[in-house]
Amino acid sequence: MCHPCIAVHKLSTTQVGIVVAGSAWEQHFVREVIELHDKYMLYVSDCFANSSLFHKALKEAFEFFCNKNVAGSSTAELMANFCDNLLRKVGAALMTLVDHTLCE
Repeated sequence: MCHPCIAVHKLSTTQVGIVVAGSAWEQHFVREVIELHDKYMLYVSDCFANSSLFHKALKEAFEFFCNKNVAGSSTAELMANFCDNLLRKVGAALMTLVDHTLCE
């Protein structure tokens, strides 16, 4: 990385990610990571004109803190559990809606 802004962007994203990783409640952690990614993607697209160098810095920063363990679990495991829980909730709500519709 040659531009100082890119290095600062990567460092800032990494530091915020590490703070989020340290605050782990499984569902809260994953939501925070998603919000953090959305926030920094907006910076990359709006402030840095979708520069591929800033996209790369963002990717590397997320890879760094997403490869850390959080509360004894890998980030991948937490994200998989988050998705599983979300799909179960959606599936249960959908089944309730189908049952209600069929009973009418």
